[in-house]
Formats: sequence, structure tokens, C-alpha cells
Amino acid sequence: MRGLLTELLHRLALLSSAGALILSVQGAIGQKPLYRLEGHLPAVVARSIPGQPLPPTQPLQLMLVLQMPNQKKLDDYVKRIYTPTDPLYHHYLTPQQFGDMFGLSQADYNRVIQWAKSQGFQVTQTYKNRLLLGVTTSAMKAQNAFHVKLRQYTGPDGSKFYAPDQNPVAPPVPIVGIVGLDNAGKLKPLLQFPGGYGQPPFIGSPYPPTPGGPSVPINSPPIYAGPRPLNVGTGPAGGLAPSDIQTAYNITSSVLRGDKQILGLVELDGYVASDITQYVSQFGLNAPRLQNVLLDGFKGTPVSLGGQIEVTLDIDMMIALSDNASEILVYESPNSSYDFLLNLATIANDDIATSISCSWGRPEDRTPLSYLIAENYTFVQMATQGQSFFDAAGDNGAYDDGVTLSVDDPADQPFVTGVGGTTLTTNGPGGTYASETVWNNDVIDGGGGGGGGISTHWALPGYQYGLISPASLGSLSLRNVPDVALDADPNTGYDIYVNNNFGWFTVGGTSAAAPLWAAFTADINAGLTAIHQNPIGFINPVLYNIARNSTKYANDFHDITTGDNGFYPAVPGYDDATGLGSFNGANLYAELVQPPPPANLIGNPGFENGFDPSPWIVTPGVISDSLIEPPHTGYWDAWLCGYPLPHTDILEQFVSIPSAVSNITLSFYLHIDTANTATTAEDTLQVEILDPNGNLLDLVHTFSNLDANTGYVKETFSLPTTLAGQVIILRLVGTQITFAPTSFVVDDFDLTAN
Repeated sequence: MRGLLTELLHRLALLSSAGALILSVQGAIGQKPLYRLEGHLPAVVARSIPGQPLPPTQPLQLMLVLQMPNQKKLDDYVKRIYTPTDPLYHHYLTPQQFGDMFGLSQADYNRVIQWAKSQGFQVTQTYKNRLLLGVTTSAMKAQNAFHVKLRQYTGPDGSKFYAPDQNPVAPPVPIVGIVGLDNAGKLKPLLQFPGGYGQPPFIGSPYPPTPGGPSVPINSPPIYAGPRPLNVGTGPAGGLAPSDIQTAYNITSSVLRGDKQILGLVELDGYVASDITQYVSQFGLNAPRLQNVLLDGFKGTPVSLGGQIEVTLDIDMMIALSDNASEILVYESPNSSYDFLLNLATIANDDIATSISCSWGRPEDRTPLSYLIAENYTFVQMATQGQSFFDAAGDNGAYDDGVTLSVDDPADQPFVTGVGGTTLTTNGPGGTYASETVWNNDVIDGGGGGGGGISTHWALPGYQYGLISPASLGSLSLRNVPDVALDADPNTGYDIYVNNNFGWFTVGGTSAAAPLWAAFTADINAGLTAIHQNPIGFINPVLYNIARNSTKYANDFHDITTGDNGFYPAVPGYDDATGLGSFNGANLYAELVQPPPPANLIGNPGFENGFDPSPWIVTPGVISDSLIEPPHTGYWDAWLCGYPLPHTDILEQFVSIPSAVSNITLSFYLHIDTANTATTAEDTLQVEILDPNGNLLDLVHTFSNLDANTGYVKETFSLPTTLAGQVIILRLVGTQITFAPTSFVVDDFDLTAN
């Protein structure tokens, strides 16, 4: 029995202390004024020779990176939408919703815009996430606004660039970073050619010579001059054709090849559409519509031979495994830090492509921290929107910067799926899978190898907890890269076609592995669409969960256990050379393309929101944490009746029942405690189903003082399937008609519809 006054005072005290806690926390999170914004000096500056100041009129494109108001709230939301048992599982946001929930308020965003204009900046791009703002200005205005001097430098490799002389001063608005104050690091395509060439082994390139490449007349007829690959496939140049990839990685007829899906590519160069037509025609593939999205004045015309080959390779690989896709969006922009971020942010802002690949990157240790943060904003936004993002992990093995143990960005990002490289062996040209080892063509001596290692910036993501073994030499506290892998060795690589002058040749690199994983994920999305499910979204959590089940892991993945990438060895399970390994296509597809287990349709099922009962509607005093009637689990329960006088309590919730269900099951835990010694049912708990207007549809069950027990009992009921497609009210009514109290204590509700 509970005393009303005691319970009321207890609850008021708790509410008072909770309110004080909220106020103290709000006071604690007030930001101190920022002075110098760290993380804006490229590491290469320390090894470079300073030159003249940047001309005052030099135009600059800047991306202002704004403060995220509540990072903890965002982290919690992402965790929920990728937890299968959570009611929010795969309930994705739109860009506008993301901005409203996690970006600056519109008023604060407008304040940043007005400050930028007051500095003479021209606002060129606003974003729905309200975490980025694009502007153009001059070197002089930027120097005045951020209290820096921009200077030209000559890098240790002879390259020319500009950068600030110190970190910028923070303005009086919530800006945490400025992208574009330097142009020290261009991104490079992560592809390789047979024999270890990092540059296209062509003679007579129609483009200006690549530094370190052959010196040849510009107008010479271009011909392929590199080594030929091993005869591993049935393609025209001896490389892997689409059917070879499908056979080797078990992409059977049970796998939908991207049906009705829209894919996306991040590109920093252009391509020739007729090259793609030739690839499609040669292999008898369907042709998804190619839609070019040209950014920042880019015309779509190839700028460099290596860049053109990269874009062509990416498109071909997507078509190879996903040729029934409806569209491939090719986002093309110039190659600069600003434009790469613009490219990523536009894909997130558009929110059209659900599976995206990028095969461009640069060493993490040569990427300013402010830039990494800006990228992270965009990738976490994509995750909340159900977009999958795959990125090549690099082709320099464990030494991404060529000198030290390092990883590639953006494959290092925690909301990106980093794709490493393997060397594939099949049972003859066009044959089935035989084995894989780590791709390592003497990376220490300048050959290629699958990128991988340990981030120096990002903490170990939750999905990697418990899977990093000592033998792998991976980190237990920092992000490990890559997540997955696929064939990337150019000697066992992929045939593509680049215009009539070059013709057919074979190319590899993690550049090929990333779009293949993205295409396979589009296949998974096609399968999910066919059973009316949302896209798989950020795929890392589900892949690592598979690895926690040894039977599923052995069935769905090829675990690479031989070789190393110059430092990190392949070991059983996860490793920093090949991640979880390569996909066993049809098996992994079947694992991921199935209806999810029935979700609990009850919100706040165990009352663990405390005194906030929503979405329950309750009689005051029903939600309890009293030790007199302890909960089944957790800290809270719903305690109906139990007073020293007649009383009625109600506990109810609106529930939406899905349509086309075969059974509906309700369960909860019930403890009945009574002082009523009557031999007839006097005090009752009725479980009812009503329509939204309060009309009774079904009296599920009636409990009474005669059902008193000594502990919790799980009560389970089948509800009529005629409720399918309806909004109902689940109502529990506790009625005590005597002065001898009867307590009906309920906890841990579950309402599922299969």
C-alpha cells in the first residue's frame, strides 16, 4: 500500500532535483569565447620554403564550418536508427529535418550570414544542415576577417601552394573552422596499373605531362605502353569482365542488380560518355542513365589522363554489378579542398543517391583538422539520411603519405566505409573464387598495396569494439581502417575502355574496389526495396555485427588471412590490411535482404523515460520507481491502484498497426499484490483495445484480486488481425472498489505485428 501524501512529496522532490540538474547542465555547456581556431595549418608548411605574400586581390573560395549545437544528441540519434531493436531503426531524416534537429537555429545561421557580408564576403552557397556556409572573398578581406597572413610556399617536392602563417582568430559568431585558407593538398585518384605504375603508362598522352611521367610530344598517337596483366579474366585485355567479377564473388541470379536504385559518384575530373557506351556494349550490359552534376563551373571535360581513367573506371565498376540501376549521378568538380567538400555537401544536400562511392583521397596527416571536421559533418548527415558512402582506402599500403604509418582521408572517417585491396585468385580465367591475399606489390619499393592502418584523429567507433585482436596490431582506442576489401591488384584487375586512341586495358587500385562495394550495396537496396524496406544506409554497424557471429561471418565474407600491407598483417577476423574481408555476394545479400524481426510498436515500453510517460497517457501517480513495488527490469514501472480507498487508474497509448500482417501479439509483465481477502473478483485490471474515438474493439482480458501472485508473470495475448492497418488505443484500466488495496503493477510491454 502506498500513502498518497508520501508518494506525492517523493515525486515533487525528484522533479525539483531533476529541474535543478537540467539548469546546472545548461549552465555548464555555455561556450567560452574562442580565440585562435586550431587545426588550420597544413603539416607540410613546416617542411616548406616561405615565399611572397599572396596578392591582396587573389580570389578565395571559403567554406565556413559552423558549430554543431548538440553533438551528444546527434550521436544518440545515429545509434538508435542503426539499432535493429529500436523503434527508430532505419527511420531516416531529410536534409531539412537534419538541419532542424542538429544544425544551428535559423536565427544563428542568419547571424553568421550577416557577419560574412559585413566582412565583404559574398555568400555563394547555403546548406539545409545549417552547419556549412560557402562564401567567396579576396585574400585581403580574408586576412582582415581572420587575422592571418596568407603566404606562398614551395613544398619539399617543388609544388607551389599558399597557406596562412598561423591559425585564424575566431569571429564573434559560431564558426569552428574555415576551409580554403590554403590549397596545399590536392586529392589524387587511387588507381594503379599493371607492373606497379601509379601513373598511366601511356605514350603520347593528349594531356600535359604528369610530373615524373614520360616526356613525349603532346600530339603523338597515344598507345598503352605498360606491362600486361596476368591472364585472369575474359576481358579484351585479359582483365576481369563484369561476368568474371560476378562469378568470382558469387553474385548469382538471386541478387537483384541495382533495380530502380540511384547511385552516386564523387569525381574531381571528367569523362567521355562514349567510353562508357563501349564498355556497356562490349559486355552486353544494361545502361543506367548517367546524369552529370557539374559543380563550381566545371565543364565535365577531362582535365588529366589519370583523372579521366579514374572517372571512367568508377562508372564502369558501378555498372558491372548494378547495371539495372535507374541512374548514376556523377558529381564533377575541380580538384581543390573547397570543391571536394562542396561535392560531398551537395550529395548530402540533394539526398537522392542512396549508395555513393569516392576513389579520391589524400593522407590524413596532411589534412587539416578543421577540414576533417567539415567532412565529418557531411558524412554523419548522410548516415542519418540512409545514404551509404564507400571510399578507397589508398594504394600505398600502410604508408599512405609515402613515409610514415598513416591512413587515407576520407576512408578514415568513422561514418565512411573504407575499402581496402586484395589480390584475387580464381579457378582459371572467368572462374570461381579460389583465394585472396593482401594486395602488396612491394609498396616499400614504390609498388602499390592496399591502404590501411590507424587514424590519429578519430576514436574507435562502437561498431569496432571487441573485434580488434592483438595479432592484427590494430588500435583498441582509435579508428582502424579499412572496413572491408575487394580485389585491387592491377595484375589481377579490371578491363576498361578509354577512347579509340587507348582502347582496352587493365587497371586496379582500391579505386576499383570502392565502387564495386557501392554497387553491391545498391543491389542490397534493390532487394530491400522489393520487400518494402528502407535502404541499408550506413552499412558498417550491420557488417561488424555479422563478424560477431562466427557462423554468419564464415558464410557471408571471405576472411583474408595471408599477407600484409607493408606493416599490418592479415589475421583471422578483422585486420588493418583487409578489414572484414571481401563479400561472398549471394550469401551476404541473403543475410541482409530479409524482413527485419518484428519491431516493438509500443513506445517507452519499460517506462524508463521516468516521470515523462510519453507516449503513454496516464493517471497522475501511475509511473513509479518505488521500491515497495519494484520494476521487472530497469528502474521504473506502472503501478495502478494500491490505494487505501477506492480508486481508478488508466494507462493508455495510441498504436499504429501495420497493414498486411499475419499475427499481432501483445505481451507484458504483471505483478498483482492484494490485501483484499474476498473470494470473488472485486478489484480488476481490464486490458482493452479501442478505436481512436474510444469505442471498444476488443476486451483482451480481465485480471482481478483473485489473480494475486508473488512475482511478475509474463502475460501474452494474440490480438485479432482485423486490427491490421488501424490506429488503436491500448488501454489498461485498474479499478479498486474496496478499502483493501489491490496493486496491479505492469512493466516491459511488447506489441509486435508479423
